Amino acid sequence: ACPCGRGQYRLPMIRQALFHLICGTAICIGGAAMAETRAVLIGVSDYLTLDADLKGPDNDVALMVEVLQARGVALAQMRVLGGRVLPSGVEHGQPTRAQIMAALDAVADQTLAGDTVVFYFSGHGSQAPDQSGDEGGGYDEILLPADAAGWKGSIGAVENAILDDELQDW
Repeated sequence: ACPCGRGQYRLPMIRQALFHLICGTAICIGGAAMAETRAVLIGVSDYLTLDADLKGPDNDVALMVEVLQARGVALAQMRVLGGRVLPSGVEHGQPTRAQIMAALDAVADQTLAGDTVVFYFSGHGSQAPDQSGDEGGGYDEILLPADAAGWKGSIGAVENAILDDELQDW
């Protein structure tokens, strides 16, 4: 019998309850991390060589930052290329092909199963003849980053464009 006179199982039951509480807490702390939301937001208002400047994309990405932030996405989880008026704390750069592809690679490296990635592009897009033969209609859809340089017959493509095939691979 227990020295307290309340029965022989009181102390072992308390130990068992504490064991379950500690194990349950360890599972919550050491279990799977909560899913994250990351974003790559691109706004191309100013084209470096094309005569195709736009007014809206800078505002579009700023509004997307606000929308995502209002839904709980941390500024540190956003990579913005383009945009003029952005909150401090947002990682940003130029919407060139190299920086867009680098941002996509970086977010892919940080993303785990169950995470959400928001990819947003505001700017010009077009079509170009399909070079790989995978398009039923014969054309690839393309996005035009700030350093797109128009159709180059010598390479059979729009220089610096981002093809739908590249986004599919990503």
